[in-house]
Amino acid sequence: MKVATAATAATAAANAARTWELLEKIALIDPKDWDQGPEVVNPMIAGIWELYRLRIEAEELRAGKEAFLAARATPEQRSHNQPPGLVEAEPEIARHVTIIWTGLDEAHEVLANDAPDKGRLRAIAGSVLEALQRVAKYCARVADTAVMSAAKVGGGAVGAALLDHVLNNGRLIQFAKDLLAWSSVGG
Repeated sequence: MKVATAATAATAAANAARTWELLEKIALIDPKDWDQGPEVVNPMIAGIWELYRLRIEAEELRAGKEAFLAARATPEQRSHNQPPGLVEAEPEIARHVTIIWTGLDEAHEVLANDAPDKGRLRAIAGSVLEALQRVAKYCARVADTAVMSAAKVGGGAVGAALLDHVLNNGRLIQFAKDLLAWSSVGG
């Protein structure tokens, strides 16, 4: 049995409010569209559902990003020879990681609008997917177990840590693909 905490209660309340908001959007679909039948209104409802799902996913991914970045900044992850700074990643991979994190933040902001700019979301999704592909290629190049282990101990392999955190579970990649698909419909 799951124990309710203040955080889970806040999440449940936010989800309840979001559910009512979602149902209101569906209920407020123009009666002319409703009169045209399910072949017209069902895609509209699916689009509304997907928008709300993307909003939730963006929020959860951002929370995961913040937790990941906080963990990377712990004393255990800091370089022993350059305290208190973190060891820098290769500039090119660091740039792509920044594109990914910035894209996630921007997508969250755009999705929060009443009428999200689908063109902007397509651009964000495209840049995030491209950056994820480049990070994956980088990680493939350093896939040697000994190199990855040494990099993790040193705390400097942002690409290796990103591979463990994001690429293995595929959630961010799927979010970017879903965002691209949703923003490409009717926009």
